[in-house]
Amino acid sequence: MTNTVELFASNVLNAAKNNPVGSFGNNKVLISHIKSNPVFVDMTTESFNSMMILANKECLISLCEIQSKYVKVLGIDPSDLKSSEIQHLNSQVHCVCLAA
Repeated sequence: MTNTVELFASNVLNAAKNNPVGSFGNNKVLISHIKSNPVFVDMTTESFNSMMILANKECLISLCEIQSKYVKVLGIDPSDLKSSEIQHLNSQVHCVCLAA
């Protein structure tokens, strides 16, 4: 039986793989573009972020940071970056990294 975190992670990965708008590089998708997927519409930002961190801790997804100095180079809208930010421990993460 699939648990809630595994199902959430599966939905995140599916949303990421099917979202060309928030994608950049070969394998990164901004969290805000994943969160906008209809499957997450009933989740609060707090619960979504908590599940993202939990799924990352359980190695079901891979979260990564985008350093601000690369925002212009990558052509990322700064507001997209800010709305994708999740605070975790002493850092911020902004995107899901897909397996290459």
